[in-house]
Amino acid sequence: ARHAASKAGAEGCRQRHPLIHRSAVEAELFRVGEAREATDEELAPLGSFPDIRPILASARTEGFILEAERCLEVVAILSLVRQMQAWLRHRSIGRPRLLAATQSLHHLPALSEMLERCLDPEGGLRDEASPELRSIRRRIRGLRSGLESRLGKLLQKSSHETTFADQFVTVRNGRFVLPVRASAAGSLPGIVQ
Repeated sequence: ARHAASKAGAEGCRQRHPLIHRSAVEAELFRVGEAREATDEELAPLGSFPDIRPILASARTEGFILEAERCLEVVAILSLVRQMQAWLRHRSIGRPRLLAATQSLHHLPALSEMLERCLDPEGGLRDEASPELRSIRRRIRGLRSGLESRLGKLLQKSSHETTFADQFVTVRNGRFVLPVRASAAGSLPGIVQ
């Protein structure tokens, strides 16, 4: 168990029980022998990886919503499964038990492609997640650009030279901020910081 690449693997090792039938023991020894030969050639592409068993258990609940960070963990596991399949396939020539192991791995290409297309590396939703999201974000960008343009024109008016310290608009905490002179702060509605 201490040589397992993951917590789940270590738990799986601890849950194993001694085999009592000679044929089962011999089959397991052949399987382990093939795996050992393959890893002697090159180590399997396993490192530390997330335990998604709690995610899978929760996903059985109807209406369950998976957080983006957890989705990225699923993406990591699906990518690892894909890498392991390729590694096993490449080393399974003349090793039938190793070849059989590739049959039990499913990297769910449709799910993997959809998650990778919809999520950025930080777990944010990409515009490509859906046509509606793309449309909404495009509209927001257009409205934001229009608002920035209007605010910029307001700052450039000569009648506001004594009100604003500079002619630029910034964004803080998702809000547009205008550089109001301290002397004019009381004459304007809104929040002055």
